Amino acid sequence: SRTVTVEPFEDRAELVRRSLAANALTGKRHRVVCAEARTWLERARREGQVFDIVVCALPAWVGEAERQKVEGLARAVTAQGGELVVS
Repeated sequence: SRTVTVEPFEDRAELVRRSLAANALTGKRHRVVCAEARTWLERARREGQVFDIVVCALPAWVGEAERQKVEGLARAVTAQGGELVVS
């Protein structure tokens, strides 16, 4: 299995990397990407990436139209029979 964490702020992405390392979760199986969720999801969809579990935690300030767009993109990269959690 593998994980991809997408975090828009480099300082927070670094905290995720440190947390993964502290829990011996390093290497190619656990990737941290510093990017906006929508941009990353658009690219993942174009590349045909599919995930069994997708957790999308959007900030409270995201507008409804953007939320729906990101949810649609997250759904597009969720495998058939997979789980999508949006908060």
